[in-house]
Amino acid sequence: MEYPLPILVPFIHKLWEIVNNHQYCQVISWVKHGDCFEIFDIDRFSSHILPTFFKTKVLSSFTRQLNMYGFRKLKRDTFVYAHLNFKESRKDKLFDIRRKKNGSNKLVKNHENSLNLKKMNEEIEEIKKWKHFAIQNMAEICQRNLEIIAKIDEIEKKQNEINFELNQLKGDIFEFLADFLDSKIT
Repeated sequence: MEYPLPILVPFIHKLWEIVNNHQYCQVISWVKHGDCFEIFDIDRFSSHILPTFFKTKVLSSFTRQLNMYGFRKLKRDTFVYAHLNFKESRKDKLFDIRRKKNGSNKLVKNHENSLNLKKMNEEIEEIKKWKHFAIQNMAEICQRNLEIIAKIDEIEKKQNEINFELNQLKGDIFEFLADFLDSKIT
């Protein structure tokens, strides 16, 4: 039995090429260890990259496409997007990215309910994956915070040691000057 070869969606392929192109790294690039990408310069992205690859200058059309393929905006006031199958080191997972299905063409009510249930289950699974992704990121952040706190404690300890030595040195200098002045007076 022959299996059809997986097809890479053109939008996803173009997006992958853009994000991986070092020529555009000042405009759009991978962030957070390659788990998501960020558009740093919206104006240049809209005026140069979008028309070159997608034949539009309208950012909202691009973001609508991202949404249709299941990308999530990670921060409200920035342009950071992520998808569980869109990773810098996992080009093979691009084939798993599919456009979301539109539920308007359902014929039978029972069939519609079963599809809705299936869609809800898929969304629940996706939410679980995002939760796992968020928990992993939080664990990394907590670990980094602990490392930073330990380094700050170490720096404070060294600073206290330096201050102690500096105060001792000041005392030695004052003692020396007092002895020196006493020897000059007598």
